[in-house]
Amino acid sequence: MKISKRMAMLLRSMTAAKPGRAEEPQANVESLYARQLETLRQVRRGLADVAAARTRVDIRAQQAAALMRRLQQEAEQALTAGHEDPAREALGHRAVLRRRLTDLALQHDALRDQEDAIARSLGVLQARVDGIRTRKEDLDAARTAAEARNTAAQSLSLTGGDLAELDEVLRRAEQDAAALSAGAAGMEELVASGGPGRSGGNGQDGIDAEFDRLEVDNEIEQELAALQRSLEAPHPPEPQEHP
Repeated sequence: MKISKRMAMLLRSMTAAKPGRAEEPQANVESLYARQLETLRQVRRGLADVAAARTRVDIRAQQAAALMRRLQQEAEQALTAGHEDPAREALGHRAVLRRRLTDLALQHDALRDQEDAIARSLGVLQARVDGIRTRKEDLDAARTAAEARNTAAQSLSLTGGDLAELDEVLRRAEQDAAALSAGAAGMEELVASGGPGRSGGNGQDGIDAEFDRLEVDNEIEQELAALQRSLEAPHPPEPQEHP
């Protein structure tokens, strides 16, 4: 089996081994954190509802107080005008509103106590959620680091046979690279010499030498032809010497 296939099988077996045990704690943490977040959201909504109810009680108390002042003024005006019955009726409505205002004050105090208690609980729950989030982030970081270390360790835990096979592959690759380098050097030398069968100098020098040789051969041929023509031409008679 090739080393690349063996490494791929090793990594797949490492990541797929026993997923239940590895994922169960992480899933429990995620579930707990989600439940705490939901509880925190519900408590915040409850706090907002209590605050809104207390605000409505305050508004009704303010309205009741304003109506009591108006009824007090109406009773005084009726008595000033000598109308006792309208004054008595206004004071009777004012007494009812006074008792209603007392009840509203009690409701306000009760809602304020509830709001304070919920706010304290919210603070405790928020601190707990923050702590869980911090521990969860630490756990995620530790788990990621552990997985990375495990992957690195598994990748480096090759057997002796694997290492020997890897060395052999590297040796062959180095030999192939050396052969390619030698072939490239030979091709460069061949190009530099001007082609097969010639050596020494670069390509341009070889071309110049070839042209020089052709020019010399041409000159030789011209001189030979001229010599042949001179030999074939008739010679004038030599002058005779007189005594």
